[in-house]
Amino acid sequence: MSISTRFGALVLASLCSLLTAAPSLRAHVVVWPSGHVVVAGEGEEEGATGEAALNEARAVKQAAYELEAGEARSAALLAAAEAYSRVSQNERFELAARVEAAYRAGELLRTHGSTELAVERFARCVRLGEAAHVEEQPKLREFAARALLEQAHVQRRGKRFAEAAAGYAEVSARFAEVSRRAAQARGWQLRMLLEQEQLDAAVSLGGELVKHLDDDPLESVQGVDRLGAVLVEAGQEPEAQALVERLQQALSPHLEGEGAAVERLRLALQELRVTVRLSVS
Repeated sequence: MSISTRFGALVLASLCSLLTAAPSLRAHVVVWPSGHVVVAGEGEEEGATGEAALNEARAVKQAAYELEAGEARSAALLAAAEAYSRVSQNERFELAARVEAAYRAGELLRTHGSTELAVERFARCVRLGEAAHVEEQPKLREFAARALLEQAHVQRRGKRFAEAAAGYAEVSARFAEVSRRAAQARGWQLRMLLEQEQLDAAVSLGGELVKHLDDDPLESVQGVDRLGAVLVEAGQEPEAQALVERLQQALSPHLEGEGAAVERLRLALQELRVTVRLSVS
């Protein structure tokens, strides 16, 4: 049985309990004679827009999260994911609607626990979003970068570390201009390397965090702190000290002026665990 077939079967299996628990959804959820579940207004009719279809899917998603945990909520999550999935597949819709819909479907399926299906939707988001123009459609590439990051998270949680590392590296390689997501990918890869006690590789990646500090200064501070603390524990105090000094030098321009972001950086720098450990080592 294909993923799509199993997905449809999951939705249909608990649709009755869903509509009983959330009668308001009856205006949105429709079972066609062919057996598949659609959302009214999702674009099957001529002239519908992608934004209108997204709004219908959002209505089902909102209703799902208003339900208490249980079979009805589970069915509602699947129904919303199905609605978003159909928007993402409809080639008549504008690219912006399709990219967001693919990502939202992946989110809902991840929440539901349908990991394999979630990965498929995230992959679709990446394929669609990567085709978007870097300067003219940055939001679509943001969705795609987030989707690629989610795929790497799935691999990490499944302890498929080589695949996860490759996935995190892809985020910054394919979506370098989505700087915050690229920085998050490096941060997660560093965590994973430290957990696996791959210190040499972690040190190399720590250098990349400092080099690309402008992508997300706070992510770099947190990553260097994790790495530096481990270096001190490993008896490599000089290396830890050098790393902190490089970080402080790179951060200097970001600490000028005022504002919430600057204050967060100053606080993070003041609370570095590695400096505490260096002072008592």
